[in-house]
Amino acid sequence: MKIVKAKTQIDDRYIERLQFNSLYLRDSEMKPGLLICYLFTENKNIDLTAIHLKASSPEVGIPWEWEYEYTAEEFREIYPTLQDFMAKFDREDFGYWEMQFIYKGAGCTVSCSGVKEEIGFEYPVEADLNILPLVTEIEDSSYEIHRYDKELVRRMKEIFRLNQRRAVQSLDKLAAHKDIYDEFVKVIYGGKQAAADHPVSVEGFTAGALAERYPLSVLGAYNYLIYLRERPKEALADLEKGLRRK
Repeated sequence: MKIVKAKTQIDDRYIERLQFNSLYLRDSEMKPGLLICYLFTENKNIDLTAIHLKASSPEVGIPWEWEYEYTAEEFREIYPTLQDFMAKFDREDFGYWEMQFIYKGAGCTVSCSGVKEEIGFEYPVEADLNILPLVTEIEDSSYEIHRYDKELVRRMKEIFRLNQRRAVQSLDKLAAHKDIYDEFVKVIYGGKQAAADHPVSVEGFTAGALAERYPLSVLGAYNYLIYLRERPKEALADLEKGLRRK
């Protein structure tokens, strides 16, 4: 999370601008601003009152081709899932959204364009809110929307004591190498014996051999296979000098 502009005051309202620099996008085509919008509507610590979405305007003075306004109840009834929401608004001419809600007893307004990861957050001067915890929650919740099996993520968190963000990031890293990822998933579900037949070997090492000979967890061993594949000279040198053998 990055504060783009210092808090400014206009009349009786503060306005802060913040950028999400660790927002998780399940695929590269997803518009970050639309995802942020939906994540705000799902947050349990705000009381959503209204949301306004409209098309981009081709030039100053030209009216928007479309715009929609919803109460919280209407929005949640019409768009119960992210997929429903994206099916309606993930379009080239989407421009801007704005929503009103109550947070810690204060009336707030958040706005954002469809394609940006930067929001404007407005609230009463008298409330003097610390909004970073809420915005961090929003960013963290983006890691709940991923392409992996939920049971796999749950096991990652349980076995390796990872939070949701680290679990998803770890799977993303592994998924960049399909053979390594596929074997890792087999091991998570079936144990070490699941990789006994034809294990992936990189520079003469398998994940099983690395985990047995060096102080590496199962996840660490598979990550090291990636290191061996991507930077073999450095990885082999580090095995020689840097890893204490078991």
